[in-house]
Parts: sequence; structure tokens; C-alpha cells
Amino acid sequence: MSKWNEILDRHYAVAYDRNEFVAIKNSPATIQQIESLEGDLDFQFPEEWRNLYLTTDGFGVKPIGSDEFRFDLFPSLSSLAEFIDGVRKVIADTHPGIAAAFVPIMDLGGDAVGYSRADSTTGLYRFDHELFRYNEQQDCEEFLFSISAASIENLLLP
Repeated sequence: MSKWNEILDRHYAVAYDRNEFVAIKNSPATIQQIESLEGDLDFQFPEEWRNLYLTTDGFGVKPIGSDEFRFDLFPSLSSLAEFIDGVRKVIADTHPGIAAAFVPIMDLGGDAVGYSRADSTTGLYRFDHELFRYNEQQDCEEFLFSISAASIENLLLP
């Protein structure tokens, strides 16, 4: 079992009730798929993210017995660009430069965790939609801030 399979399994065991949700791991992404997305986004993802996606092209959960609903914590490559665009559109009306620099990778149900184009090597950032005021005078650090988890692994594990 790969490091990422173990990390995702441990996260699932702690964060979700196994009697209510089943974990969904996709087939691994290929280097070519990752590089294609990176070219489309004009952004090179950190090695940690690449290794995660080389293990599983997305990760999520779905309620047991439901074929219609699925929550993708890590969207698959085929839907990641759309997810990134959606998060950026929320921010762009009032903070276009900040929106363009943010590369979200995790869907937290309205909130998102991702990288900054300006600072992709030093950690993760969280966009908190409930703190976002749709006001161009709002300081971006009030709604988009560095989080203490310096890596995806640290964020997922308790």
C-alpha cells in the first residue's frame, strides 16, 4: 500500500463514520494528465500533490446507499480546473489579483484549501467563504490565510 493510500485511509477512519459513508478513491492519474493540467493552469503543483494524484485521481466520500451524491474532497483531474475556476470566480469580483494567484486543491464544501502562485513552496492557504464579504476594501488575509498545516499530509492526519 502506498503512503497516500495509508494517509487517506487514516483520514477517512477519523473524519467519517464508516456506518454512514464509504471512501471513494479513483484510479491513479498519469504524469501526462498531471502535466497537461499544469500546462492548462500555467502552474506546477508541488511534489506532494503530484504524488497524491499519482496514487489516486481524486478522493471523496459518498453516503452508503446513495448513488446520486458524492463529495469529492480532492476533485479528480477532469473536474479540478472547473473547481478552481469556481472558487476563483467568487473571489475575483472584488479581489481579482488574489483570485488569480489562488490555486485551490481541496473542496471543503464552500471553503477551499490550496496553494498561492506567489508562494507554492511554503504551505497551504484556506479560503473561508463565510468570512468573505464581497467588498473590495476587505483585507484578503481575513478570508484567505495561511494554515498551520504545512502539507496535505499534515492537514489530513490528526
